[in-house]
Order: sequence, then structure tokens, then C-alpha cells
Amino acid sequence: MALSARPPYSRPMTDLTDDEFEAAEARGRELMATEPRAKSARYERESGLLVVELVDGSRHAVDVSLMQELRDAAPDDLAVIEMGPEGISLHWPRLEADVYVPGFARGIYGTKAWMRQLRDEGRLEA
Repeated sequence: MALSARPPYSRPMTDLTDDEFEAAEARGRELMATEPRAKSARYERESGLLVVELVDGSRHAVDVSLMQELRDAAPDDLAVIEMGPEGISLHWPRLEADVYVPGFARGIYGTKAWMRQLRDEGRLEA
């Protein structure tokens, strides 16, 4: 059986009906209106914290050692952060690492297995 580059649940946008396209656009507008999005982000070398200010004015600071994709990165690489469209994600080009801001704001710092490991190690509350 040949492997497809496209997940089985997806199909080209050209195959979407007008109603499906409009529904997808509505979901995107809802996401932009309700999900946490980054206004700014920086890495603080002295403290080892990733500090993200959200568009609602709240600020979240997390030790990068808790972040699965960032835990082993060099400070110089952590210092270069790009924001994705509308602040929905953060990208570290030198690391090819990405963080989904709504998950980050909810305290999700990696896969389910990673989060379980952090809890088992006592680094996060259960």
C-alpha cells in the first residue's frame, strides 16, 4: 500500500464546496475572537523564562526547561522568536520549533506523554 503525503481526512481546497469553505472561514473567525493569541514574546536569559504577552493584556512566563520543543536549546537560539499569523503561534527559526499559543496559555508544553513525564517528575502539579 502506497503512503500518501496528505492525511486521509484532508482534501484539496479546490474540492471544498462553497458552504464548507464558508464554514471553515467562520471557524477561523471564531478562533481569532476567542482563543489566546500572542502580542509579543521574548526569552529572558537571566531567568530562563519564555515570557508571552497575550492580546488580552495577560502575561505568561514559563521556564523553557518545561517546554518539550525548547528544553535543550541554546540561549542564542531561544532569543530569536517569530510570531505566526495573528499571534496564534510562535516559531524559533534556528530550532525549527513551534509553539501553539492557545495550548501554551492553557499550560500545555508538549505531547501528552511529555506532560505526564513532567507530572511524574513533580515538575508540574497533577
